[in-house]
Amino acid sequence: MKRYDKLLFLFAAWCGLFLSLQARAQGNLQRQVTLSDIRQQQIGQLLDKIAAQTDFSFAYNNHSIPADSAVSLARYQGTVNTLLSTILGNEYEFKEVPGYIILRHAPGKLDLQADIESNSSRTALVRGQIRDAATGRPLELVSVYEKNLLTSALTDAQGNFELRLKRPGETVLLSASRDRYRDTSLHLLLPVVVSSTERKRRYRYYPADEEDLQSSRLGRFFTSSRQRVQNLNLGKLFAYSPYQLSFVPGLSTHGMYNSQVINRVSLNIIGGYTAGVSGAELAGAFNINRADVDGFQAAGLFNISGRNLNGAQIGGAFNAVAGKINGTQATGLLNRSGSLGTGAQIAGFANITGESKGLQVAAFGNYAAREAGLQLSGFGNRAGSGAGGQLGGLVNIARGTSGWQASAFMNIAKKVKGFQFAGLINVADSSDYPVGFVNFIKNGSKSISVGLDEASFFSMAFRSGGRVLYGLLAVGYRPEKPSRYGLEVGFGGHLLKRKHFALDAEISNRTFTDFDQHNASLLSVRALPAIHITRNLRLFAGPSLSLASFDLKDTSRLPGWIIRESSSEENRRGLVAGWSVGLQMAW
Repeated sequence: MKRYDKLLFLFAAWCGLFLSLQARAQGNLQRQVTLSDIRQQQIGQLLDKIAAQTDFSFAYNNHSIPADSAVSLARYQGTVNTLLSTILGNEYEFKEVPGYIILRHAPGKLDLQADIESNSSRTALVRGQIRDAATGRPLELVSVYEKNLLTSALTDAQGNFELRLKRPGETVLLSASRDRYRDTSLHLLLPVVVSSTERKRRYRYYPADEEDLQSSRLGRFFTSSRQRVQNLNLGKLFAYSPYQLSFVPGLSTHGMYNSQVINRVSLNIIGGYTAGVSGAELAGAFNINRADVDGFQAAGLFNISGRNLNGAQIGGAFNAVAGKINGTQATGLLNRSGSLGTGAQIAGFANITGESKGLQVAAFGNYAAREAGLQLSGFGNRAGSGAGGQLGGLVNIARGTSGWQASAFMNIAKKVKGFQFAGLINVADSSDYPVGFVNFIKNGSKSISVGLDEASFFSMAFRSGGRVLYGLLAVGYRPEKPSRYGLEVGFGGHLLKRKHFALDAEISNRTFTDFDQHNASLLSVRALPAIHITRNLRLFAGPSLSLASFDLKDTSRLPGWIIRESSSEENRRGLVAGWSVGLQMAW
């Protein structure tokens, strides 16, 4: 299909949408209602019956509307406006506001006469008179106002008024209101002033040493060859404009020149392609800007900026900023940026940036090619260099220095300054405070030990961690039936390190099972003083305090010295003191 055929198709679709919106915009007075025969029913009750068929209510003054009067009406099917006129007569006015129809007794009509004069584009003076349309009598204390400019005045005893307007548009909508009179409006056109004074327009130049957005795939897809040739001819000298309106790229108030204009307010029915924004831009589907976005930008599908974002960018599916973000970028799926400064990227799926000093929040993942600030995600985070902090649902990766890391499964970093918490594995060259069952810290501590404790549990344990904290993973066997096999996980800390002596403290949870019906558990806190036999070999022995829980089918005695014991319908529990002793090889 040729381009002009596409434009014709889009224009026809827009017209259909416009007509459907116009049909809806007719309002509640044009709503269709159906009523059965009405016999001597109060007007107030009838209005409630009409409101029950719709999603609006009636508002009126009981002193001016005969709500208690009874009416009879044959079966009716038609508009609300016709029904109200039939019930109340032609001396009443019906006005629409959101959620309501206001009923007013307004038997009188106003005759509004006015003239407008303007000495400059900044001010305009409106003078006029208001009379009773039936008698011609001047009316006093009539409110005259321009609601768009929030300016009003009252008529004097002769019905005259004067209204001074600041910064009017090309037309002025003048309205007049008075009790017991129908509201009246009048459109006024400002006089045309021919002046030899040329209006000065602001321009901004961007250096041409960057790749232009129009050379990208999306830029070429949404622009015509004529637009790209014009962009090439005009270069990167951009003009400023207070506003623009676009239907699609190229079909706008600035026409083909739209890609050279930075607008303060930009409205794109489907989508627009402009130089930039220095205020606010809204689009039904997409916004594409060659240069900066300074302010607020929102689109139903996506936003693309060829340079920087200073403000907020909200897209239904996708946002892209080629330069730096200082502000907020939010979308339902994916955000991309050249870099993230003081601000945030928030995405329903993922965020991608070159470098970040701000916050990245995503349901799935965050990626920073170089440094990252704070990264929070439901699945994983990755920083090509360092990161301020990373919180991931499953995994975190920082190829440089990270402030801290926390995940349910694994953390990987070059160096971690703070804590490193993982549900299973931590990996780093240097990490003083790793909290994980297995920690592969290059400059940390690792050991393998064999030991025995008060439960006659012969175990082999692997301890790994950093300078301060470490993780514990152990398996073992006890000869007592029925729960013979054990798995132990826990965390520990190096409290004291000397040449010939060391002191560690641990907290662990051990589960005994026979892989059938019997289970037992032991939650323990223990101190492990150790004497170095050689540089890498040491002997440890120390006390422990445990909470033991054995099921009732396990008839074996609670281990250790029983301090307190109790039973329930399901298990036996006790607080016991014990000991542990073993031989450890550390490196």
